[in-house]
Amino acid sequence: MSLEIGEAVSELGAGAVVAALEEAVAREPNEAPLHVALAAALDADGRHAAALASVDRAVSLGDGSAGTLLCRADILANLGRHADALAACDTAIALDPGHAGAHLSRAIALDGLGRHAMALDACESALELDHGLAWLHSDRARLLLLLDRPDEALDARGRALEIDPGHASSHANLGAALVSLGRHADALAAYGQAVRLNPDASLFHYGLADALDGLGRGGEAAEARRRAAALGHGGVLTAP
Repeated sequence: MSLEIGEAVSELGAGAVVAALEEAVAREPNEAPLHVALAAALDADGRHAAALASVDRAVSLGDGSAGTLLCRADILANLGRHADALAACDTAIALDPGHAGAHLSRAIALDGLGRHAMALDACESALELDHGLAWLHSDRARLLLLLDRPDEALDARGRALEIDPGHASSHANLGAALVSLGRHADALAAYGQAVRLNPDASLFHYGLADALDGLGRGGEAAEARRRAAALGHGGVLTAP
């Protein structure tokens, strides 16, 4: 999602942005950038199939830019079509090898295909291009943990928090690394901070429960799981 669309969605809500862009597209149906913007807003609104149709319309109008292909890749990943997303990322990278976001989207696609080592390589390529984004370090840490490299994951999460101490997912990912190392008291503090920053993320409450279980506080862990279940599946462990 472009920075401008992301800011508009944050301020106005995805539905309002979608409605405004649909009006703009109706007025100028052959303007490819409008279709790309609409696709990003639809994707943010959870309407992934409609988003794919919109970005494909932009491509059919002649917009084959790396940014548009990256938008398409992200939508395909949200639809669970990770192989197609990977192909779109590879084409975007061929057009613009220095696009950090394209390398990260490639990492997400590879991760979705269960190819975690290759996903880590792609994430590190993104970091070589832009090492100042907390969520890149956080995602690298998550992949390191999947590859059973918890000490390195811990270092990566520490780096993410140095860049952005208010990044809730980084605190949650730090908690996950600490749980894997058996440091449950430290994990509890990390998950607690994640929950304070984003109390509506169910996965953070589940992580809090794991840390409490490790400390033998089963009653509190059960309560944390009840809160998580009440929230449903809101929130993820990695987020930009």
